[in-house]
Amino acid sequence: MSPSCGALGVGWRRNQECYAPPPVSRDATTLEALAVGESAEVTAVEGPNRMAIRLLEMGFVPGTRVELVKTAPMGDPVELCLRGYHLSLRRAEAAHVRVVRR
Repeated sequence: MSPSCGALGVGWRRNQECYAPPPVSRDATTLEALAVGESAEVTAVEGPNRMAIRLLEMGFVPGTRVELVKTAPMGDPVELCLRGYHLSLRRAEAAHVRVVRR
């Protein structure tokens, strides 16, 4: 995260894209790569500003535990459980959430 970025837990700047550091361990991945029943902890959110902000508003803040509950028959969308509620996301959106498997 550059010094000019905001304090949202992502490399965030107005009217630009958000970038998170690449995974540094083999357990670090994106949310879309999890298997059904796997849990992970959010480490960062990346992507275009509107998408990153919306994902943060939905509760994907660093430190949050997320579990992939199930996938649709064709594999997209996926159902996630976080902060006591269930949420469905497209895999393309889930790819913007960096996580560490737990």
